[in-house]
Amino acid sequence: VRSLHLAGSVVMLGLFEPEGFAPGALSSRLFADALPVERRLELAGAMAAVPVEPTGLLVARLASTDADERAVAARALGAPCHDKACAPLRRAAKDVNPRVRLSALQALSALGDTRAAASAIEALDDSDARVRRAAVAALPALAGSAARGALLRAVSDRDVDVRCAALAALILTGGLEARSAGQGALVDPAPEARALAVQVLARHGHHDDAAALADDPDPRVQRAVKEARQRALA
Repeated sequence: VRSLHLAGSVVMLGLFEPEGFAPGALSSRLFADALPVERRLELAGAMAAVPVEPTGLLVARLASTDADERAVAARALGAPCHDKACAPLRRAAKDVNPRVRLSALQALSALGDTRAAASAIEALDDSDARVRRAAVAALPALAGSAARGALLRAVSDRDVDVRCAALAALILTGGLEARSAGQGALVDPAPEARALAVQVLARHGHHDDAAALADDPDPRVQRAVKEARQRALA
């Protein structure tokens, strides 16, 4: 049912005509230069779970000299039906092009390839913030509790979105690292990060720590503190 639903979604997105749903159709449409690469990446994500294109054909595209083509292929491989593509995707996570690295990490996360945990941790030092955010998002699925130390490091990233992604992940993973990260982020210059810090601390029972920002001027932080108090009383 899910495959049929996704197949219909891809048809509606205009990638295939219904009669064109056959092996090889992806190559003629998804890799056509007529579509902007961002659109092709969107479409690749939409059809990732539809086992239409053989894994081997997509893996072969990972060796293309065209970086956009490699990125689209990596994104399209992010589904269980392509689980034999994990090794090529781990190599793609080290591609010279950041868009390819991003797509590869997203696919590895979707595949749940625990052998890619080292690649995700290494990507926390990537020069591209989008790749670092993808690495943070992938770590809980790929590394489990072992991700906590890496996420703690990511809370100090220079990019606020990476810091927020790391805090959001720590809400789920918990551990001593969650409290340490939450306490440190209480003084983050970005209010969205401070609000997440309050959520991290409250989620794991550190309500006194969370209450430290009761007088924060930002309404997002104030709302997080209020919700933390309600959680403590529940």
